[in-house]
Amino acid sequence: EPVLRENQARQVSAMEGRRGARQATRQPATPPAIGSVDVARLARPADWFTVVSEGRIDRFMPGFAGSLNDRQRWDVVAYVFTLSRQSIDLNVGKQVYEARCASCHGDRGQGSAENAPNWTNQQRLAGLSNLELEKAVVEGQGSMPAFGDQLSAGERAAVVAYIRSLTYAMNGGGQQAQSTPEAEQTPQGEAPAAEVTPGAARSLTIRGMITAPGGAIPSGGLKVTLMGFEGMNQVSETTTVSGADGSYQFSDVQVKPGTAFMVRVEKDGYTFNSDILHPSDVSGEVADLPVTVYETSTDPSPLVVDRLHVFFDFSLAGKVQVVELFIIANPTNQLIVPAAPDRPALVFSLPEGATNLQLDGGALGDRFVQTADGFGDLAPVAPGSQPHQVLFSYDLPYDRRLDLAIPLPLAVNAAVVMLPPGGVKLESDQLMAAGSRDVQGMTVQLYTASGLSAKDTLRMRLSGKATGAPATGDGHTGLLIGLGAFGLALVGAGVWLLRQKKGPVTPSVGEGEAESPEESEESLLDAIVALDDLYQAGKLPEEAYTLRRAELKERLRRLRGAR
Repeated sequence: EPVLRENQARQVSAMEGRRGARQATRQPATPPAIGSVDVARLARPADWFTVVSEGRIDRFMPGFAGSLNDRQRWDVVAYVFTLSRQSIDLNVGKQVYEARCASCHGDRGQGSAENAPNWTNQQRLAGLSNLELEKAVVEGQGSMPAFGDQLSAGERAAVVAYIRSLTYAMNGGGQQAQSTPEAEQTPQGEAPAAEVTPGAARSLTIRGMITAPGGAIPSGGLKVTLMGFEGMNQVSETTTVSGADGSYQFSDVQVKPGTAFMVRVEKDGYTFNSDILHPSDVSGEVADLPVTVYETSTDPSPLVVDRLHVFFDFSLAGKVQVVELFIIANPTNQLIVPAAPDRPALVFSLPEGATNLQLDGGALGDRFVQTADGFGDLAPVAPGSQPHQVLFSYDLPYDRRLDLAIPLPLAVNAAVVMLPPGGVKLESDQLMAAGSRDVQGMTVQLYTASGLSAKDTLRMRLSGKATGAPATGDGHTGLLIGLGAFGLALVGAGVWLLRQKKGPVTPSVGEGEAESPEESEESLLDAIVALDDLYQAGKLPEEAYTLRRAELKERLRRLRGAR
């Protein structure tokens, strides 16, 4: 068992990220939805290969060039692209290809006609995104005719996915590892080479301006730290102070092959990061690395809930577990922060009678604080496109009927309520039935609402006998594992299901602060291993598995860092 535990720890540690964000490091970085069709459609495999190889320090993602060979990294890229194909029928793509493309490109894409490109050549397709391939299908290219008026959007997406699959099939695991292909020239320019030949050690001046939105320059005297990284390991740190004009400079910075740099600025107790600088991309001896900082505000009124997701779990007799996910946007140019440690900017009220409050991403006394009728979130809400997510669940008594009233702390653009199968019906004057969707092997009924006002209440009535499947998991490990991303499969966001068979006994709101279940390195490692087992058994979707594993690794990193 000690050997097994060591192997588990090594596997998790190798994949561990660091917590941070581009605007404020107190804001957790949300992984991009790489399984989304919209995200994958714009991506070039060569670019994603570079990310897998070198990592993205600005998103605290490690590089795997040292742990995975060339072949394995390409396998990862190929696999990631398949995640976005779940809504695409490859059989349709194959039919379109055979009818429209095979006469020139060959049955397997090998390019039988003159000037017809060989789609099994990984170097060619690695530099093209699906969007660029679709454009060629629509508009034609060279001697290739245009098919824009002959194929539907679904058929175009399907045939492009099929063409991409030819590359994966012809470059399977039986071949030798290939060298990194160079991206060919495309209408949008040339994709960067996937690997860069390191140069000799040299010195560099790294400088930049610290500005706020609108070009404003903060007062001088801000602490500026230059951090050097090799892979995901920080190897150097140098500190200076910004000038009155908002400038900073680090002279004679020693640069080794493979080193990357990031600048961190501290202001008003919050940390703001620059982009990542790869010296190999700098041709001269001076590199500019600007940093954007934000003024803070304690007024949460401009915030808006972009999406609210609600899910019900009737698996425990006599009660219903209500899961709520608030995806919050900050349209301002300010960082919304708590006024004091006991005065959070975001406050969530729970329905009367709620018990067994479970919080994801923190605990009471840490990121969250208890209030008279609910809890508050102390995490800052950064401006920009990265959403702020608050996920929690609670239990309510259920005996064939429940009138549920969900308080809304902010205006809600769109709400989606998901009702699992099992005989329970939902009625609401605010929600409209939106059909059903198959998720994880069960049919979920969807209800939607839009344009809900701040301080309003989302009301609904649940009735009928619950016949839900028994909950899975046991103890705190079960709670850690059972977080699933239903919203990702339904609406492209993320709804996490908190499930547990034996949860901690938690007093009702107002009876005092609940004690969080003890979280240890062993319980987290057990949760990760069990999560892997569930995924391998086909009991978790890709999105839920990927996102949940990242969250568990982050908790493990924080636990180890606290020692």
